[in-house]
Amino acid sequence: MPEGFIEEDVITITGKTKSIEECIKNVAFIKNVGESSDIPAIMLSIAVAIALGMIKIPGLGVSLGTSCCALIIGMIVGLC
Repeated sequence: MPEGFIEEDVITITGKTKSIEECIKNVAFIKNVGESSDIPAIMLSIAVAIALGMIKIPGLGVSLGTSCCALIIGMIVGLC
């Protein structure tokens, strides 16, 4: 560990890939923060939730509604 740093220090490095890799060899390790979002899956789940929410059961006059369907679809997509 270079002088002046302690084990709990967090640093952010930007620059060319080769320079960053060289710096990592000398300093510490990489911790990837966060995950990328799957935008097409999110858009598709919103569209499915809206479509399901608009379906009405004949004779009952009852539907789940878009908010309820969005909740259900969100839980299903979250499990995948």
